[in-house]
Amino acid sequence: FLSYDPAVLDYLVDIGTDSKNGARPLERLLKRKIQAPISDIILKLPNIKAHQYVVQIQVEGEKEESNPRKDPRQLQF
Repeated sequence: FLSYDPAVLDYLVDIGTDSKNGARPLERLLKRKIQAPISDIILKLPNIKAHQYVVQIQVEGEKEESNPRKDPRQLQF
C-alpha cells in the first residue's frame, strides 16, 4: 500500500511543472523521486510473499518562496 501526505502532491506540482514545459517534466520527476526510491525499498524487503507492506511518503522541510529554483524540501519514505 502507498500512503502519502497531501503536501507530497504540492511538492510534485511545484517541482515537476513549469511555465515553459507544463507538466512534461513531471513524469521524470515521478520516476526519480517516487518510483526509484520505492523500488529500492522493495528490493531490500525480505522475500516473503504472505506479507503486505505500507510505504508512507512525507515532505520534509519548508518551501522557500524567495528562491523557487532551489527547493530545500525532500521526500521521506
